Amino acid sequence: MTPRLFVVCAIAGVLLVLASPSIAQTLYRWTDDKGQVHLSDKPPANAKDVKVVPMPRDDVPASDRAAAQTRAAADRARLQQIDTQRAAVAAQAAASAAGGDADKGGAAGTAAKQPGESDCAFRQRAYQASAACWGGFRLANGGFKEGALEKCGPPQSPPACQ
Repeated sequence: MTPRLFVVCAIAGVLLVLASPSIAQTLYRWTDDKGQVHLSDKPPANAKDVKVVPMPRDDVPASDRAAAQTRAAADRARLQQIDTQRAAVAAQAAASAAGGDADKGGAAGTAAKQPGESDCAFRQRAYQASAACWGGFRLANGGFKEGALEKCGPPQSPPACQ
């Protein structure tokens, strides 16, 4: 083993031990009979020059913990408000889509093309109605709630036209 590789391995070992304090609550550094330096949670009886290595503390102060809990509660309330708004938008989109002649079926279907409306504008409107409906069923993990397909119909792709 080259000296450089040994140093890299030794540093990696020390960082690994320091990064996981659950492995050992107290870390000892000692030198063996051959002059080799070791780190462990229990030094052997014949070890020379045993020293306790200070361990970093991972305790969170009570004030920081309370502030984090307050922020988390505010975030949960905001997410609930956003979900309520999304559901209202989806219901509105579903109601407006169901009001016309739905050409695609489901709530994502849009009324027929309006007089003077270009094909691109019609496809864009269909896409926006689909996105609004599906948005009301989106979960925090990126999935969708049950009933989205039945309520919204198949999702629309954004139109390629400008």
